[in-house]
Amino acid sequence: MRRGNYGRLLALTNHPKEALAQILEAKRLSEETHLGMQSAVLQATVGLAYAALGDIDSANECYQSAQQGVKDLNATQWEARIYADWADVLLNSGNITQANDDPTYPSRSTPSAWPSLNHVL
Repeated sequence: MRRGNYGRLLALTNHPKEALAQILEAKRLSEETHLGMQSAVLQATVGLAYAALGDIDSANECYQSAQQGVKDLNATQWEARIYADWADVLLNSGNITQANDDPTYPSRSTPSAWPSLNHVL
C-alpha cells in the first residue's frame, strides 16, 4: 500500500510516469494477495496518474472500474471519495460537461454513496 500512497503523491506533484509505475506495482501486489478493497482504490489512483499524463479517456475507464469495484464491496464511503476524485479530475481537465452528460459518471441522483456522508455534513 505504501507504493500506492507514494504513487498518489507522485501523481499529485507532477511526476505521473513514476507514479504510474509505483501504483501499478502496488495494484499487482494487492490483486495477488486478494485485497479487493485496496485493488479498487488503487485502480482509482491509476486513473489519477493517467489524468496527470493527460490521458483522460484511460483515467475515466480506471475511475469507472474502481467505482464498480467499491460498489461491489458495498463500500459507500470509498464510493463517495472516488466520485469526488473523479469529479476533480474532470474539472481540472476542463471536462465539466462530461460530468453532467456521461451516464457512467455519477450524477446528483446517485444515492448510494450519499447517506453514509450524513455524519460528516
